[in-house]
Parts: sequence; structure tokens; C-alpha cells
Amino acid sequence: MLKHSTTRDASSLLSRVPGLRPAIAIALALFLVATGTLAGNAYWSAVTSQAASVTAANIATTSTGTDALSITYKPEFAPSGSAVIAAAVLVDTAPITVNNTGGTPLNYTVTTTGGTSAVSLQLWKRGATCDANTAAAAGATSGTLAAPPSMPSDAASAAAGASILLCARTTLTGNFADVVGVTITPTITFTGRVGDNWNASSGTAFTQSAAYNWFRVKHNYSTKCLDANGASNAVGTQMILYPCKASNRSDNQSFRFEAVGDQYRIYIGNGTGDGPVIAPTSDKKDSEVKLVAKTTTAGANLNRQLWSVVAHGAAGDYQLVNLQNNSCLTMTGTADLTVFTITKCTTNTNVGDTDYRSEHFSFVQNS
Repeated sequence: MLKHSTTRDASSLLSRVPGLRPAIAIALALFLVATGTLAGNAYWSAVTSQAASVTAANIATTSTGTDALSITYKPEFAPSGSAVIAAAVLVDTAPITVNNTGGTPLNYTVTTTGGTSAVSLQLWKRGATCDANTAAAAGATSGTLAAPPSMPSDAASAAAGASILLCARTTLTGNFADVVGVTITPTITFTGRVGDNWNASSGTAFTQSAAYNWFRVKHNYSTKCLDANGASNAVGTQMILYPCKASNRSDNQSFRFEAVGDQYRIYIGNGTGDGPVIAPTSDKKDSEVKLVAKTTTAGANLNRQLWSVVAHGAAGDYQLVNLQNNSCLTMTGTADLTVFTITKCTTNTNVGDTDYRSEHFSFVQNS
């Protein structure tokens, strides 16, 4: 009984000591918080000490086929009432392949340098064909060689190692007279991107120009050619009949036909864009045809410089009809150096008759 009493008295004694029980509780709480904080610090230190690394993807691209857009644009030469002698060359179409040769998918854009707004550019996803007869596919995008189109939405990205198959078409849409004699060397560049800063580009230059067609004017009966006497390009030079020479765009048997409404102004090859040109010296029958100074002033002198090319009789036979006097280019014989003149056009379609033979010509395009 004494022992029990002693224990109880000790407990009572502790309970009666002011502040002792709260102090024990606070000490215990501090111990638990301290040990918990230490455990937390140990845990987070273990996580943040782990090593990590980032590897950049390989970005690379190539393109092929753009150089096939090189072309010389040319106007049509289409005589009245006949098949076209020289069709207009105003459009070029080429298959282009853009290759993602890197190790990550890429989104593509297209840019150009050195181009012109006078030439349009269309792009579309390539199908089975990509040539002059291929119609632009749905989804084709359009712009110019100065302000290119966007990539077609169905051909704007490529997986790693994959290719984009495009069909590209350029078309001369500007006024031919404004661009003839001009040569440009544009570059079309395809750029593949991943994110904002990683990209790779591939561009190819090509050449485009605009030029007239040049022709020999061949007398069908004699098989000789229209020729400027003495290989001269001086105003007043007679136009004569002479054996045809080898093809040459710049000699005195080479001529270009510039469309002026429904007629043509005929320039000699070794002249310039300012002339001289071919015309009769008067409106009288048998007036000689010579090289004359070019004029653009309305009136008789201009009309004498304008010719219609009219199919008449046998296939491939054409009359050159002068606008001013409605007379035809002709000659009085077939000997070398025979002078060209003008005469009333024949309506005879008998190829064996002399008047038919004297007035009919064909056109051989110079290379």
C-alpha cells in the first residue's frame, strides 16, 4: 500500500508543479517537427541531384527539279486563217522534290529572290503527272516570282526521311513587249523548320528570259530566201531573192514578226528593236520593198510597215499582204538578186500558175 501511495503522490506532485506538463508537450512537438524537416530535406536533396541531358535533332533538307523551270518565253506567230506557225511559249511546268534528310519532322515554307511580278508561280501537290498538260490540282497556291505562294496545305510538312512531291508552274503574265529582251535568274528556296529557331534551307537558281521567234522567209517555188542586199541593215537597202543560208538569228536573212493588232511589223535580224523594218516605198504596183526607218506614228508610212500573213492555196503557203495598199509581196523572177516588189494579190489557188508561185512563202524557224 505504501508503494502505491508513493506513485500516486508522485503523479500528483508532477501535476501540481506549475507549467511542467505544457513544457513536456512543447518539447515533444519540437522534436517531431525537427525530425520531419530533416527527413524532407534529405528527400528533396536526393531528387535534385539526379543528372539530365538534351540532344538536338538533326535538321537537314534538299530539293531537286527547280532548274527545269529555265525557259525562254516567246510570243505566238499565228497567220490569219491557218494553223499556228509558232505557238506561244508562255508557260513552264516542272516537278520539284523537297527532301527532309534530317532526323525530325519539318514544316516547310517557300521564298524567292531575283524574281519578277511579271511571272506567276503556282505550286500544288504532285500526282501521277506534272507537265504542260497537267491541270493544277485542288489546293494549288498562287503567287509570283517576286511574291511567292505559300506551300500547299497538303504538301507543307514532311516526316524525317520523307519527301514532298510538288508540281510548279511559271507563267508569263506581264505584257510581252515590256519584258522582251530581259533575262532574270530567280532562286526558289524551300525552308524546313522545327520550333522557332531550328531550320534548314535548300534553294536552286534557274534562268528565264523573253525573246521573239526568228524566221527565214522562204519563197516556196524557187526555194530561195528573202534577203537584204549586201548583208546590209541600212535604211534604203533593197530586199532581194537569194539562196537560203544556214540558220542564224542575227543575219540579213533572219526576220522577226512583231504583232501590231492583226498585222505584223517585220524586223531584220541584224538590225535592232528600233528597226529598220520592211516596207514598200510607195503604194504603186511594182514598188520596191526596202528597209525603212521604223515609225509608230499613225498614217500611210506606218500602214506600209504592217503586213498580214494569210494562208492561201496549198498547205504551208502564205501571202504577205501589205496593210496600206492591200498588195502582196512578190518578185518578177527567180534568179539570184531579183528585187522584191508589191503587186495585186492573186486569188488563184492553182499552185502551178506563175502569179501564185510569185506570191507564196513559208517560214522556217531559226534555231
